[in-house]
Amino acid sequence: MATFGNYSVYCENDMPKKTRGLETVGSSPPKKVEATTEVSVAAGRYANHIQCTAGPEEFILDFFSRIGDNAILTARVFITPAHAERLANVLTRQVALYRKAMRGRRRKMTPVNLSSK
Repeated sequence: MATFGNYSVYCENDMPKKTRGLETVGSSPPKKVEATTEVSVAAGRYANHIQCTAGPEEFILDFFSRIGDNAILTARVFITPAHAERLANVLTRQVALYRKAMRGRRRKMTPVNLSSK
């Protein structure tokens, strides 16, 4: 395995916590985990379409690169229901931060004529 680099990843503790709705009670600070990655993974994959399928034990996230009516599956990720809930919470927070940062900065897209007439 050719590695690209070493990373310090901060993860929630694996110990179960008491929960009340979506609020975590008595949570402890994230712990640091050392991780490495292969070059092919570090390069990333582009996806502009996602499909989620849920089973009793796992969620399957399919990421596609879609152009018109054609789509190519670029990545498939299997996660547990607990991790799916954490992912949903993280994405909700990140989208809120993005919207706050981008407030007033969005520009209307103007069509561009690329034909050479």
